[in-house]
Amino acid sequence: MESRHEQVEKWLNSLVIEGKSTNTCSAYRRDLHNFMLFCSERDLDIVDVETSDLREYIGYRVTQCNLSNPSIRREVTAIRQFMQWLVVLKQLVVNAATDVVLKKQ
Repeated sequence: MESRHEQVEKWLNSLVIEGKSTNTCSAYRRDLHNFMLFCSERDLDIVDVETSDLREYIGYRVTQCNLSNPSIRREVTAIRQFMQWLVVLKQLVVNAATDVVLKKQ
């Protein structure tokens, strides 16, 4: 079985094939790395992530890292899209990020 890191790289490669820019893919890589680090610090695999975990992560990124709303939106987008890719591959049953809604500014 592939590691999560390998899965992220495969997903990012698929985005390049779809025409996503190098900058977008680099940002998504960084975003997912940060999220995976957050999960590993809590002994949480991405297949076990619940919406409440994502809300906790967002709160952490806003309060501890002072991320702006556009940066948070991008991070959530990266996580949501990666999790959806895992659903399509049948490696994840439910995409918990689907239920995360951010306020527009």
